Amino acid sequence: MMILYWFYNMPGFIAFIFITGFFPLFGLLGLYVSRKTFYKNRTYSQDRNDQVAFFMSILGVFYGITLGLVAVGTWENFESVQDKVANEAATLGALYRDVSALPEPFRSNIQLSLKNYTQDVITKDWPLQQKGATPSVTLNHLYTIQQMLYTFQPTTKSQEILLTEAVGKFNELVMLRRLRMMSIGNGLPNAIWLVSIIGALICISFCWFLSMEDYKIHMTLTALCAFFIGTMIFLIVMMDNPYVGEIAISPESFELVQKELMR
Repeated sequence: MMILYWFYNMPGFIAFIFITGFFPLFGLLGLYVSRKTFYKNRTYSQDRNDQVAFFMSILGVFYGITLGLVAVGTWENFESVQDKVANEAATLGALYRDVSALPEPFRSNIQLSLKNYTQDVITKDWPLQQKGATPSVTLNHLYTIQQMLYTFQPTTKSQEILLTEAVGKFNELVMLRRLRMMSIGNGLPNAIWLVSIIGALICISFCWFLSMEDYKIHMTLTALCAFFIGTMIFLIVMMDNPYVGEIAISPESFELVQKELMR
């Protein structure tokens, strides 16, 4: 799905009002039109309510399961991306510690490159990710680190063990960074959004066919049903892209590594 980044730049409360307000508005407008047209000459009928309730229950089960699976899948994707970011930061910290026992000037040079890499991830990668762009600035630091690791010649057995461990951590870091790049802009497909939105509107429209003498109660129940569906849609929207919005994944893991290990 094409991500509307202008929408994610809105404050969370405004976005919540925008989404959860749309569905009740749709429900109440539709109810008003139905009351003014086909509903106005009808009288209260329990049989008609039973018929409408029967079809609503069938539709509600299928739509509820679909929307629930979409919400769970979106949350699992959000958690998966968050874990990958945390693992990348942890691997970066482990690599920094591994090279700290190697001799100078190699140690200072590679640690400086790791510091620059971390700083650029925080200040350059993340702003680009939040716009849906794939950053490439930090690749230069990785090439520099790779060159230094592969050209270093250990002189003792302990240095050889540390170098092997450092190379392994570096390869893992590169893999995790690549996974982070692949998760940028990876939202729900358009087909799933289409089914979710159309299903929500159809579920709300069933409320129009209920037979109720009290117009205010009918309005209240329709608005509450639409509001609940809107909150679910809002939840899915806010988690659809892990790097965008107020609940987006932040570079906090990298900032922690920078603060605790790279002072």
